[in-house]
Amino acid sequence: MSKRFYHLFTIFIFLLPLAVFSQTKQFQEVNYKMIDGKWHMFSDSDSRSFPIVDKTISLKFDSTISENEKANFEVEHNLIFVRKALTGWHDYKISENREVFTTAEQLLNSSLVAKLEIPTIGYYTLTPNDTDYNNQWYLNQANGINVNIENAWDTTTGNNSVTVAVLDSGTDWFHQDLGLGTDSYENIFLNPGEDAWSNPADPTTGNGIDDDGNGLIDDWKGWNFDDNYNDARQGLGGNTFFHGTHVAGIVSAKTNNNEGVAGVAGGFNSEGVKILTCAVGISGPNGAILDDAILYAAEIGARVIQLSLSVGSSSAIDDAIDMAHDVFGVVVINASGNGSSSSGVSYPASHNKVLAVGATTQTDSRANFSNHGANLFISAPGVGIWSTQLNSQYGSSDGTSFAAPIVSGVVGLMLSVNPGLTPVEVKQILQNTAQKVGGYNYNWNGSDPGHSRELGYGRVDAFLAVQAASSGSCTINNITTANISPCDNNGTPTDPTDDNFSVDVVVSFTDAPTTGTLDLTGDGTASVPVSGLTSPHTFIGVIMSADGGPINVTATFSDDATCTFTNTNAGKAPTSCSTPPPSCTVTNITTANISPCDNNGTPTDPTDDNFSVDVIVTFANAPTTGTLDLTGDGTASAPVSGLTSPHTFTGIIMSADGGPINITATFSDETSCTFTNTNAGTAPTSCGTLGVNDTQLSNLFTLSPNPATNRISITLNQADLSNSRITMYNLLGQKLRDITMKNVSDITVDIENLSSGLYYIKLEDNGISETQKLLIE
Repeated sequence: MSKRFYHLFTIFIFLLPLAVFSQTKQFQEVNYKMIDGKWHMFSDSDSRSFPIVDKTISLKFDSTISENEKANFEVEHNLIFVRKALTGWHDYKISENREVFTTAEQLLNSSLVAKLEIPTIGYYTLTPNDTDYNNQWYLNQANGINVNIENAWDTTTGNNSVTVAVLDSGTDWFHQDLGLGTDSYENIFLNPGEDAWSNPADPTTGNGIDDDGNGLIDDWKGWNFDDNYNDARQGLGGNTFFHGTHVAGIVSAKTNNNEGVAGVAGGFNSEGVKILTCAVGISGPNGAILDDAILYAAEIGARVIQLSLSVGSSSAIDDAIDMAHDVFGVVVINASGNGSSSSGVSYPASHNKVLAVGATTQTDSRANFSNHGANLFISAPGVGIWSTQLNSQYGSSDGTSFAAPIVSGVVGLMLSVNPGLTPVEVKQILQNTAQKVGGYNYNWNGSDPGHSRELGYGRVDAFLAVQAASSGSCTINNITTANISPCDNNGTPTDPTDDNFSVDVVVSFTDAPTTGTLDLTGDGTASVPVSGLTSPHTFIGVIMSADGGPINVTATFSDDATCTFTNTNAGKAPTSCSTPPPSCTVTNITTANISPCDNNGTPTDPTDDNFSVDVIVTFANAPTTGTLDLTGDGTASAPVSGLTSPHTFTGIIMSADGGPINITATFSDETSCTFTNTNAGTAPTSCGTLGVNDTQLSNLFTLSPNPATNRISITLNQADLSNSRITMYNLLGQKLRDITMKNVSDITVDIENLSSGLYYIKLEDNGISETQKLLIE
């Protein structure tokens, strides 16, 4: 035969007394675990489990036993003889009502038995004969850093009932390792609703009729959406790009056909997963038609849509992805992008119903170009990926574009063994079975355990994913909540941290293990034995914290830790019902008992003129420690102990500058509790330059006429006054004029629109000042 098969049928046999555990049994120091109602043996040298042969015991009698003793032994223990080997080993069936491990222990204790073993069902080890297979390190690297595909192939190599749509630059459907070539079969999807082209290699030889009524004529081998015709291999001008062909070969190049490369789901010298070819832009993806291609693939029956592209975000594409996922049950997979970004993946990989795939290296570390972050889902090899290229050639390329189709191929294998899987179930299995490689932090997010920023949930493991997807494998499908109670003020009325609520948590599952417990963790905890458990199961009255946030809960079967599911938004918790202590507020600052100006020193110098004022601060819910402090035009402080509102600071000294009183009150131990009044009253004007009878004592400037009616002149009396500021106030301290006299000695000021009364004119220049009264008639 030309096929190169390597078959290894493994039967592992062990001895020694039996120890019984709640989740496992141990025989000859080898662990056995119950999976889906059947006992499996776990080998230390192999990642797989081996189911035991049902109700079967193999034993070898003591060499001194007679035929009569053996016959009596078989009757005594109700053993049904099956066969005897030349080496003296006997295979027996035991009765249906007997437990195999208990029976094995009883038989082993007999002096007539020299050896006893419990046989297992093993696997064939399969290696394909594709000529470039050794170049595909991501499938077979000897150090074990690969996607574990050969073990997965022992279960399935891909079923032609599963279709993966490759939406890319076009796919060379004529490639010998994808299309017919020299083989009698191909892995290119052929639309059953369209008549075949009379020449399978010529798209122009169709019948010119839209046979399936989908609006596309002769789309027998997919569709070119960019050029709107039926050759998804190339553009109208004959232009091509290798990208889509490289992607398609990774998913489903024909395997074990003695040619080129092996696809992840390419069959085994027979049809594997089918590739639906959809060209969405030869030189680059066209976002305007991507939504149409997604819906076409979904409607024609694709179970997986493979995208290795990025476009600008689009509501039309969002809607198409939602419909493909929610209505048609399609798994949508997209490369994370090659921008080295740590802040997240590109679009549409960032869509919440798309599985974003990053790239790893031959050492199971993140490829340095791979976009990553909180929304990266999973990773796969993306460096040195050998696959099909144009014109029946082969080559190697790097990029997340070539990591994503590895995951698409793995999903094709999963659906081959269990076509009933939903997109949510596929996502959960991939998440649960990914390998936590690279030494990264897979617990950086407490609400999303098992996730790393660098590789998502880890590097895909094809064997574990296919094993978990096999019919009968335990799956938790969903977690919902019901009967959310109001918040219960559980302790301190003003402390929200002890406020709880109760909620019913509903867990839906299939094929639960027969032993152990179903456990809830996360925002609430609970546990129930699986014995007699039916789906859905409702955990009644689970206590959680009333923090107002989304309910995050995880359900896991204790005896099958890979059977787990997390819902980070299973409902909304009620907000805290505690009444927090009222916050401190300062509501007002007023003044009273403003004293006249006090000529505090130099009669002709207004800068030392002060006045005193009472400052009244009104507040509520003051802190119990610290002080109440005044700052601004005047300063003071009072301990809060025994302080009542309003509090009056008596006799606060301020400068008699004739302006508005600006004052701030602040509690020292709660600085956010503060209030400022920029006009809490009007300071008296300086009395330093005016006599008892208001006689002008000025020597800085002359004000004339005074009294005045329409305008006044201000003349500087000193030559060194070169940059003077003139301000004018009314009796309320409101500023009416603000004039700068720079390098001039006199100015005229219009006062025609001012009411009759008393005003103040203040001059400031280089640290000196003088205020004079002005009477307007």
